[in-house]
Amino acid sequence: MENTQIPQTESNSSFAAKHGGASVKFYCDEPFGLKRVGPTDSASTEVGEEAKGCSLEIIRMKTQMILKALASYNVCMNLGGEENDATKWIKQLSQIKEKTDDIEKEGNLDELEELDTQIQVIKEQVLEDSTFAKFRDNFFWSYFKQGIIEDGNREGLSSKSPNSLCSEAYTPFDFKGLYKAKTGATKTFGPTVQFKLELNKPKDMDMLLSLDKRMPELKTLQIAKIPEDHEESKTAISKYFPERVKEFHFNQQSPMGTTDFYSSALLPGASSVLERAYLWNLNISEPYVTALISAYKGVSQLFFGKCILNVESTLDFGDVMQDSQISILGFENCGDEEHGVWERDSSPFVNIMAGLGKTEAKTNLKKVRVKNCGMKNDQVRDILKSAGLGDLEIGLL
Repeated sequence: MENTQIPQTESNSSFAAKHGGASVKFYCDEPFGLKRVGPTDSASTEVGEEAKGCSLEIIRMKTQMILKALASYNVCMNLGGEENDATKWIKQLSQIKEKTDDIEKEGNLDELEELDTQIQVIKEQVLEDSTFAKFRDNFFWSYFKQGIIEDGNREGLSSKSPNSLCSEAYTPFDFKGLYKAKTGATKTFGPTVQFKLELNKPKDMDMLLSLDKRMPELKTLQIAKIPEDHEESKTAISKYFPERVKEFHFNQQSPMGTTDFYSSALLPGASSVLERAYLWNLNISEPYVTALISAYKGVSQLFFGKCILNVESTLDFGDVMQDSQISILGFENCGDEEHGVWERDSSPFVNIMAGLGKTEAKTNLKKVRVKNCGMKNDQVRDILKSAGLGDLEIGLL
């Protein structure tokens, strides 16, 4: 099994420098196995404060690796929002991650051994899980070379996940015939056509659930008024998303959904969206905020509307955003009274922008739009300046 080089992190570099240590690198020799090599790529046997500092970083990176794998596991195995072993492990690892921050602040490096033991126990439980083993063998190495789902491994995700994208697509002519048969209406389809499905309408729902190939190329696809937690429509979207679509609107005028439920519909087809993506009425956990922004990095405009963004720490994108094409990032009604109240607690917005500010995404990012999010221009400007994004244009309307 090949070794996967883990990029040196800023915290790793600063911690080593603080203790007078040399540059440190890590490599994987097995799933979740992280080892340290020194400047000469030989195994390190150093002890003392510098070595303990590196041990702290190894624990952080092990924790982050398993957390990312489990988040992706929930997506690919279509587990939905129910409590399962993966969610239990995620909670335990999140607590360990918090403890590493406390250890660095307080300098109690002697507690590292106990944390490492806890991680080892979780690691063994994860690797013994038969369902996770299948996911790991199919997806693990390509996933961790980039750290998050992205263009380079979407093909692997599509071919191996339970709700994989279909390999065949309708011709515009055949799709026109199916639409006529299911709705009784006549409509032409193709790259210049806007297509809207309102799934509270029986004919539109029947049309979606009748698909057995991917939709043809479209200008716009709008999927709105989705019944709450509707499994069949989610599965159909994940399998039959268009080959190409310039603009994608999802979950408009719908009950609040969760990314634990809808992520398997939203991630596989993300690379097919060419220009703009609008995601509405979603309660999004922190790993999936990272995953969605990463997955839709190929669009020029990405908007979150009426979403609850549960982001409690600075997002970590690794190197995945280096070729991001996002020029406008928008939030509409995400921080109003029903969706987080950013006027009182703007930490979700702060942590998203701080994470992006550490990536190459800022090269193409030109504007951030915060419509009806409870924040004034000066507050937004201060947040962007702190994130290293002070030159961005701000849109509040």
